[in-house]
Amino acid sequence: MLFARGIVRLGLSLAGLLILARPGLAEEGYRGVRTIDCSSLELIDGDSVRCDGVNMRALGHGEPDVLGYDTPEVRGRAKCKAERMLAHLADQRAAELISHPNVVVRDSGKADNYNRPLVWVYVSGDLTLGEVLLAEGYAIEWRPGKSANWCTKD
Repeated sequence: MLFARGIVRLGLSLAGLLILARPGLAEEGYRGVRTIDCSSLELIDGDSVRCDGVNMRALGHGEPDVLGYDTPEVRGRAKCKAERMLAHLADQRAAELISHPNVVVRDSGKADNYNRPLVWVYVSGDLTLGEVLLAEGYAIEWRPGKSANWCTKD
C-alpha cells in the first residue's frame, strides 16, 4: 500500500511539474516568459498580431521553433480560392477572439525568421489563440519542415 501511495505522490508531483512547464500557467519571469502590456492589439492574420505597432508571431501551446500552428494565407500569398476563403474565416474568428478585454500576451524571448517576437496570445484563461483555432478547425499544427496545403481536395 505504501508503494501505491508513493506512485500516486510521484504522479501528482510530475503532473505539477508539467503544469509549471506550460507557459500559460508559469509565473512571470519563469524561463524568461514575461507578460507584454498591449494598449492596442490587432490581428494581422490568423497567426500574427500587432501589439502597439510591433508585429508578432503568435504561438500555439508549443515551444518556439518546435510546435505551433499555421492558418491559411491571405491576399497574394494564397495558392487557391479555397485557401483565400479559409483564410478569411480564420481571420474573422481570430479577430473575434483577440477583441475580448482579458487577452494576455506573453513573450517567449525568441523571434522568428522575420525578427518578429514569438508570443503566446492567451484568449481564454490558459487557452492560446492557436489552441482555439486548432480546436475549431481554422488552423493546422505546425512543426519545423511541415508546410500546409490548403488547396488539396479530399
